[in-house]
Amino acid sequence: MVNEVEEFLLFFREEEENPKSKEKSSVVLLYFIGKALKGNAKFIGLLSAIGYARFPLIFLPILGYLSLASIPEGIKALLKNTKGQISHEQAMYIMTYIFTPAIALGLIALALMLWSLALSVIAVRESNRFSTWRAFCSVIVVMLITTFIVAKLLKVIGVVA
Repeated sequence: MVNEVEEFLLFFREEEENPKSKEKSSVVLLYFIGKALKGNAKFIGLLSAIGYARFPLIFLPILGYLSLASIPEGIKALLKNTKGQISHEQAMYIMTYIFTPAIALGLIALALMLWSLALSVIAVRESNRFSTWRAFCSVIVVMLITTFIVAKLLKVIGVVA
């Protein structure tokens, strides 16, 4: 146990000098919740497993950019081709056509987030040698705690009323 604590503290000393990960806080929460639930994960092992589990999220900014880039091009094409002379039904049809790529890319992003969630549950399960249900509950609790903290911080700095 002493060796794990030293490894944990060494990691944070190195991170203070060179911060690379914003996910550190959620992994710390997962680590301590796992320890409270009698898990036996090593911090570095859990950190690397969660890192691999979050890999699909790398594609989210690309999908967001593509979905936002597709909308103005569709609106430009609409204005160019119709010269403002269209009926309500035609406008609805064209707007459906314009937003279809954004909706499809949004569904792909949702699938990537769910895949990352499933990989995170598997990472916690295997690192702590938990059941799938216990690992799922730990991941959800960490997500709720993190969401609550971020919401409070956004309220404190005045971004959210």
